[in-house]
Amino acid sequence: MRRFISICGVAAFTVAILLVTIPKSYTSTAQSRGYSIDRSAAGAVEPDALTSSMGPCSMAHVVGDWGVRFSGKLPDGTEVTGVNTFHLEKDGTATMHAWVNAGGGYFFENTGRGKITVDADCTGRLVEEGEGAAPPSKFVILRRGREVWGVYEAPYFMTYIGKRMDKAL
Repeated sequence: MRRFISICGVAAFTVAILLVTIPKSYTSTAQSRGYSIDRSAAGAVEPDALTSSMGPCSMAHVVGDWGVRFSGKLPDGTEVTGVNTFHLEKDGTATMHAWVNAGGGYFFENTGRGKITVDADCTGRLVEEGEGAAPPSKFVILRRGREVWGVYEAPYFMTYIGKRMDKAL
């Protein structure tokens, strides 16, 4: 564990050094491609909503079938990892089927439903429904609607990455 933390610290330091030394010409190129470089957040390159070639986002950017990978910790500290299929309708209704490994010793399948909202700045929110549902999560839409990255709200400490199953990457 100490070695992992040490490697992460070196990587974060390297990214911070690279951001400080990015030439001005690269900054202009990145901005012309719809990205801005925020030197106050180490390693952050964020889409610029005003100049993004994707334009304003809508539900149409995420409707369809997804494969999702997630990992993190439950409120009691149990580590979980898993994958799921995720289908999203035009009205924002989502259905999912997950395979989960909890703590390395417990494996289960789960199905669920939820509701998605998408904002014009290419961010969104998932609210799962039913008994035992995870807390809401926030996500960002990437790669012109072919990928999403998300994080669950407290008390979970979990993230996920979803990729399109029905469009070429």
